[in-house]
Amino acid sequence: MLEPDQAHDVTIPTGGGSFTLKVLADAASPLAGIPCYVFADDGSYLGISRTTASDGRASFDLADGGYRIRVDYLGYQFWSDLIEVPGRSISRW
Repeated sequence: MLEPDQAHDVTIPTGGGSFTLKVLADAASPLAGIPCYVFADDGSYLGISRTTASDGRASFDLADGGYRIRVDYLGYQFWSDLIEVPGRSISRW
């Protein structure tokens, strides 16, 4: 029986995990301050974005599923291959 005015915490597991992207100019040169955007595998923008840190990394906590990440650099848009979560932990361009 439920009583009124009571709070009940409910945990809903969504699966997923952390995905880390590393953006490099070349094999040894990370790019900092680069915007990265997360899209669903159907191409719809999910409203999730990060800017790369000084080491060129941007991390995202994502639910299980397929994603593509777009990186905007020097006026161009660069797209990742399809990323499956859970799956790879680091993707490099």
